[in-house]
Amino acid sequence: MRGDRPDPLKPLMTPGEVAHVMRVNVEVVRRWARAGRLPGKLKLGGRLRFRPDAIADYLRELEAESRTGPRLSDPAANRRYARARDALGLVLDETA
Repeated sequence: MRGDRPDPLKPLMTPGEVAHVMRVNVEVVRRWARAGRLPGKLKLGGRLRFRPDAIADYLRELEAESRTGPRLSDPAANRRYARARDALGLVLDETA
């Protein structure tokens, strides 16, 4: 049994394919890759490629986070998020 190891024979994704799946511009994918935001990044012959299983896992994490709010590692960022969420709620209450 192979466990959770990625399949090394699965075709790798190009930045354009990742952009298509994520519905963003290919330059956004490249920028996120440079910043370390996208997992499964590989450089083959100077060309950027991504492991499809890593991208799929990342998208599942994003989906889960969108249901519960962001999981920010910085406590100050968590406080800012909570203040912004509360302020937005107040603004919405005032306009209703």
